[in-house]
Formats: sequence, structure tokens, C-alpha cells
Amino acid sequence: MIPDESNLLDQFADLCDGTLDDAGFARLQSRLESDVSARRLYIQYMQLHAELAFSDGALHAMGSQVMMEDAAALVTSPSIPQPAEVWPDRQPLPTERNILFRIGAGIAAAAVLLAAGIYFLGDPAADPTSVATITPAASARFDTTFAAGDDLTAGRVLHLAAGSATVDFHAGSQVTLNGQTHLRLDSPSAATLITGAVSAHVPPRAVGFTVDAPNLRVVDLGTRFGVLVPPRGDTEVHVFEGRVEVHPRIRLPRLYYPFDDAGSATSNPFSAVPNTGIIEGSAKRTKGIVGAAAIDLDNRPHACVRIATDGDPAQRGQGVFGDLREGLTIEALIIPRFVPSGWSVRGAKPYDYDEIFRKEDDVYRILLCFQDDTGAEQPIIPIVDPGPCLSFGIHLEGLGYSELDMPLDGQQGRPTLADLKDGKPHHIVATYDAATGIKAIYIDGTLRFRHRFPAGTRVIAGGPAVATIGNHYRFTDEAFSGIIDEFAFYGSALAALEVAGHWRSVQAGRNYFGVTQLGHSATGPTAKLPLSAGQAMRFDMSTGLPSGDLTPSDKPFGK
Repeated sequence: MIPDESNLLDQFADLCDGTLDDAGFARLQSRLESDVSARRLYIQYMQLHAELAFSDGALHAMGSQVMMEDAAALVTSPSIPQPAEVWPDRQPLPTERNILFRIGAGIAAAAVLLAAGIYFLGDPAADPTSVATITPAASARFDTTFAAGDDLTAGRVLHLAAGSATVDFHAGSQVTLNGQTHLRLDSPSAATLITGAVSAHVPPRAVGFTVDAPNLRVVDLGTRFGVLVPPRGDTEVHVFEGRVEVHPRIRLPRLYYPFDDAGSATSNPFSAVPNTGIIEGSAKRTKGIVGAAAIDLDNRPHACVRIATDGDPAQRGQGVFGDLREGLTIEALIIPRFVPSGWSVRGAKPYDYDEIFRKEDDVYRILLCFQDDTGAEQPIIPIVDPGPCLSFGIHLEGLGYSELDMPLDGQQGRPTLADLKDGKPHHIVATYDAATGIKAIYIDGTLRFRHRFPAGTRVIAGGPAVATIGNHYRFTDEAFSGIIDEFAFYGSALAALEVAGHWRSVQAGRNYFGVTQLGHSATGPTAKLPLSAGQAMRFDMSTGLPSGDLTPSDKPFGK
């Protein structure tokens, strides 16, 4: 037994959740630097976290070779690596806290991925044939010696320490490496940038050339472009000529309703089956908070958006709303008009529950709603004073159904009801993470209220009940009053960094994901962002989300 193991586990959970304060981080860092047993426990915890989140793609930004090497260094050395910058004046460094989390998550990701027989950055078949040739500049310094015209085979990783070199791919693309760059050759038309800076010139005969980076893929559409992956900081994509399509590796929901289409039905772009939302009763479209439209609900019976799941299995643990072994997230933009008047027996008016989402499978229900719980009888964990609240209810294995009721009292960073009814849009996110046991509510990108259940506790959900946005479908008496837009449902818990990134994207007038093309392919949900000549963008290394527009520059690419 490690001394103070319980306290250590609490700190690990806070770190994963993004809520560890500065003093707590300093204590944790000091403990990990001085205690080998604590470091081992940390790696084991991160691996558990990774295993529970892996199948939903949560680790897409954590598995680069650089992070794996850093993680191995953490196990054997008390110091955290601080590699030199490729372009030190370009991007502020992330906090040490993010580095520590990413190092731990990196080794956990590595363990999970390798156990599954998968290497994150690609799995090219062993191929002894040449896919490209290299021409090093006189100043180039590699870990091995190259001469002009040397053949390079698939899977070869080039370690450039200084200078520059040009790689001519047999499909026709020409890629220049600059400075401290690690590039893997995957095929005659694809490469993986592990770290550093490359620029690519792709003639018409080679259109479709791809460059993978730890948090995105760039697909050429006939162009000249550059990709920068610093050892620390965000990935950058610069387009100098033509066009590219960026595929960020971001967490995408199972269901997403932007409500921007027309008519009485609204579509979900992320599902292989339609999962159509049916607009019912007096619910109607109105001007969108983001995009063309949103849904206005007027607190009348039958007003809702009914989610038609097209034969979603009735058994527990199956289907869109049942298979929640990793946890869940409910996300929406709202402009509420909730008027509380104390909880009352069913049938009394006015109705005091304003549902953002509800699926009523009795004790296996899932709900997120405004309540006034004076006199209510549902289990509330933790116990809070009665009054207006935002309630998040789920059923946990072995613990039963309970609700996390965040008082709208203006205390300890929580908003008041008046704060939320200021007529402005607010970003509401409710998450449960089975790995950490943390159930949480975020408002406008910031964690406001949470409770920790035992780590590893899973959600039990699923059943025949109809899922609805904006009402209780069985009784039709808990209609929302206000506007709901950009509703999303995930089969895992968004991390604090992702929630904050979604809010920043909304504030910039974009959808949560910062992209313009959404859909579903044979491999799952897809998100794409086209960039044209004269455009450049930064992508957050931890989340994959677009994090800022840039002015295209040749500076990091040796021009």
C-alpha cells in the first residue's frame, strides 16, 4: 500500500478532469519526482483511464512517438523533459500541468494501442520497396548518412537534427524537411509528421497526398502547403497555393442536432442511421444561436423534439442511449426562460421542470433539466439546499439512480438563475466519466459543480422510452421555456479542455467542432475543414479543435 494512496488517486482524477489547482499540481509534481511507487501508480491510473475511453477515440491526440518517449522518461527520471522549440517565438507553451497530463496519457495510450496491435500514427504494411528518394542539403544533419538519390522504404523514419532535405515521393509529391524534424514515410503518397516542420508541393498528378500529424490529417487537393508540429504547442497548417482538407482528430458525438435544416424533421449527420429529430407540438424553429436556426419551446404540453432512433434496442446497455460503458456527455446552447415556483405533484401548474433532455426508462432514466426541488423525492447526491437548480440524473451500477443538482445560487462560482436568464446564449454541458467516477456540470466552458463516485462505476441505461429534447415525452408536462440549439449527445465524457474549446468555438461563431463539413463514413463520424490559399490555422494538440486563424507564413518552413 502506497502511503496516502487515496489522496493520490483523488489528485490523479482532478488532473484528468482539468480541475487540479496550482497548489495541488505542485504537490503532485513533487511527489511524482521523488517517489517511484507513486509514479507507477500514476501510470497505472492513466492506463485505466485510457482503456475506458479508448474505443470512443478519446486518445487520438495523445499517442505520438514524442509523447511516448517523454512518458518513458517520466518513469525512469524525476525530471520532465523540456525539448527545444522548433519555432520558439511562435506559440506560447502549454502549462506544465497540461504537459504532465499529456505525458501520463501518452504512455497510457501507448500501452493500450500497442496491446491492441495498433500504432496510432498509422500501420503501413512492411514494404521493402522504395517509396521515395532523398536529397539532403549540404547543411543537413541526420542520425544516419544520406547521399542524393538514396532510396527510402515505407516505414522509414527520418530524424533530421538541423538543416534541410528534400524527399521526392514516387507518386509525384515533393516534401521539404526543415530544422529538427521527424518524418515517417508511409507510402508513395502519404507521410506522418511526428514533430518538426515540412512543406509539400503536390502537382496535379499527385493530388490526394496526405500528411498525418498527432492531432490531424491534411489531405491535399492540389496545392503547396506547410505543416508544423512543435514538440510542445499546437499544430499549424499553412496553405500557400490551391486547397487542402484538414481532418482534425476531435471527439465527435453520437447525436448532433444543429437544427439548421427546414421542415418538421431535423437530421443528425453523425449516424449511419438517420436518428431524425421530429419537431412536435408548438415547438418551432427560430433564429439560430449558431448557424441558421434553433428550436423555440414555449412551455406547452407536447412541445419537444422527439428523437427517432430507428429501432434502437430496448435492452439495457445497447443502442445510442444504452451503450454508455465509458460515460456520457449532454451538450446544448440555451437561452432559458425558466420560472420556478416550487416542486408540486404531477398535474399542478405551472410545470416546474424545464427539460433540456430526458429519456424516461424509470430508474434508468437520463435527464438534464431545470428544477425547483422544494419537496422533491428523487435521490440527490450530494445533498444541497432546495431551490432552483440545474439537475443531471443517471443510474450508476451498484448505486442506483441519483441526480447532481447544481444550485443556481451564485455561490462558489455557480451562476444564479438570473445570470442564465440574461437573454444571452449559455453553453450547458453535463458529463459523467466512468474512469474517474466524476459527474460534472459546466456552464460557458467552465466547471461549476461536480461529485466524485467510485472510479470505474459504469452507467446503466437503455430501454424502450422515447428520448426527447425539451420535454418529458411520457407525460408531456415538463416542456422547456426558451431556445435550444446545437444539441449533442456523446457516449463518453468530454474533458474540461474540450468543453472550454467548444465554448471558444461558439463564441467565434462556429459550431462546437470548428469545422464546416460533418458526416458519417464506414469508419464512423467525420469532420472536415477545407482551407484555401492564403489561409492558415492552429489546431490544439490536446483536443484537435481549431484554436485560431493565422496569417500564412513560410518562416517555419525554411523559406
